[in-house]
Amino acid sequence: MRQDTHTLSDTSPRHGTRKADRPLFGGFIADETTAGLVRTAVAEKGWDTTALKSGTIAAAVRGLAAGARPRFLMVDLTGSQDPRNDVQALADVCDQETVVVALGTVNDVGLYRDLNASGVHDYLVKPVTQQQLHWVLDDVDAVLSVACGDTDSAASPDRPASNTGFIGVRGGIGTSTLVANMGWALAMRGVDTALVDFDLVFGTLALQFDLEPGRGLLDALENPHRIDGLFLERAMVKPHNRLSILGTEAAPGMPQNDTPHRTTDGAQQDVEAHLIDRLGERYGAVLADIPREAAIRRPDLLARMTDIVLVADFSVAAARDCIRLKAFLKTAAPDVNTHLMISMAGCMAGDVSRRDFETSVELPVSAVIPYDPKGFQIAVQKDKPVVEAAPRSKASRAILAWTESSFGLTRQSKASALRWLRPDALQKVRKRDPRQRAQPLSQDRDDNGPMAGPARQQAGGTA
Repeated sequence: MRQDTHTLSDTSPRHGTRKADRPLFGGFIADETTAGLVRTAVAEKGWDTTALKSGTIAAAVRGLAAGARPRFLMVDLTGSQDPRNDVQALADVCDQETVVVALGTVNDVGLYRDLNASGVHDYLVKPVTQQQLHWVLDDVDAVLSVACGDTDSAASPDRPASNTGFIGVRGGIGTSTLVANMGWALAMRGVDTALVDFDLVFGTLALQFDLEPGRGLLDALENPHRIDGLFLERAMVKPHNRLSILGTEAAPGMPQNDTPHRTTDGAQQDVEAHLIDRLGERYGAVLADIPREAAIRRPDLLARMTDIVLVADFSVAAARDCIRLKAFLKTAAPDVNTHLMISMAGCMAGDVSRRDFETSVELPVSAVIPYDPKGFQIAVQKDKPVVEAAPRSKASRAILAWTESSFGLTRQSKASALRWLRPDALQKVRKRDPRQRAQPLSQDRDDNGPMAGPARQQAGGTA
């Protein structure tokens, strides 16, 4: 895995401009109220606020024709008589890889879908809130990170098998949801993946796929000498031929096996660590959902991971617990890469700002997954993981972007995703039957909408 970076060195296919020479952000907003909110959100990301200008999309077309073309552009469609043609005019002066977010006053699902079909990353209806802007900028940041082409060795497709542990610093923030969706995303991209649920009593990884976990993990922990390929094949449940889940439903209060396992060379190690070693021999990626108590009790398990992801929200309590767990990991697993992921962002009022959170924890946020109940509702209706049921929802895009960049994968539609204007799609939009009636944006959409977790989870996320 790697930390987010924005260093680019390749060449734009449209204009031949080196990405490293292009500004990160540019914007044209018509009214000062919205501009003030955008300026605040941009400043909190550490981006150049002087790149935000006054004007509508027409001013953006004039400005970009004569100046530098940013990698991320915000434009204002307020007052536009023909937004679709104005977007086409903008495409003529933009690089194909530019990520575009549009704002406007028209609340119409037909316009939203037309802009989205043409490749515009997102469309926000005024008046916008500070939280909406934070979500959008975090989403764009994740997309730009995937587009970076980082050559870090940890993101190389030829890297060895990855053992990644996820520790929810607080309950109820969707850690199991994230693990399940990332496992599904890896499996859909051809990676043989194992999910391990170390919550022996109340684990939900198997339930995320409407499966019973059986006794597989409990049997493995009680009989570590039996763990081999045949044992694992029988002990794990499989929602997909490339995705296997090892879990259990132990009775509350059942004593756990604390007897160390003795390896062939006479050394002793925790049974859980021995299990991770065996899984790592069979699977390209092992994702472990580790409760806080298990993490503290089993330092050998943490040391067997290549990466640990602390899953938190932007609360004061989460910041405190991140600091404590980070300090513990430095002692228990000093060689493990530690990452910080924010889940269900925007769910609770009074959240700490991202900048203040990172400063207090002294760890950069690798990804922000927005609270997204509409996407979850779609997943429930389709009875699928949300990255499969609603892949275009904002939280799905954030999960997929982080998974792909962290594990060195390439999204199948990455080339088209980076080209925000697709002429063939625009032509289809123009040929659409004008008699079709648009519906208000407030209605649920099957092809888009926020999301928080896979199909079997309660809306709002659980641990």
